[in-house]
Amino acid sequence: MKKLTLLFVVLFVSFLYSQNMGVKAGAYAALPMSNLGQASSFGVGGSAQFEYKMDNALTLLGTTGYINFLGKSGNGYSASVIPLTAGAKYGFGGGLYALANVGFHMISQTVKLPSYTVGGVTYGGGSVSSSSTEFGFSGGVGYEMGDLDFTARFNQYASGWSAVSLTVAYGFSF
Repeated sequence: MKKLTLLFVVLFVSFLYSQNMGVKAGAYAALPMSNLGQASSFGVGGSAQFEYKMDNALTLLGTTGYINFLGKSGNGYSASVIPLTAGAKYGFGGGLYALANVGFHMISQTVKLPSYTVGGVTYGGGSVSSSSTEFGFSGGVGYEMGDLDFTARFNQYASGWSAVSLTVAYGFSF
């Protein structure tokens, strides 16, 4: 078992120092659409993306992050999404590329219930929450300019939610 563990560590470390790998961290802004857009006005968050360059054009991706969808004024709604996706991007040259991701999204929603007072007694209040893990996919286009990466994409979730998003990321190479 010790030899197998040592072999795994050596292979993992050599994989990490490969010239074909990188990590990008960025800021995320989303405009909710469909039924998500009825309750939420805007989404903000961060993302982290692992990249493994297969050749000059094809790069494999692993992406995660956190997106918080803000409720519309006064409706007491909030939602968050944590994506765990894998995908690929294809470079056309000159920094322009197309990408596609598929994977799971951990979704949490909260609605604050209104309260009211009758005869000095308060009724209602509190909140209702739910969470689920859903399949989803995204596709989009991007432009790399040195270490900066700008991406626009369409995101679709199994619940029928969708959003158009923009990401600005900074790349770190190993």
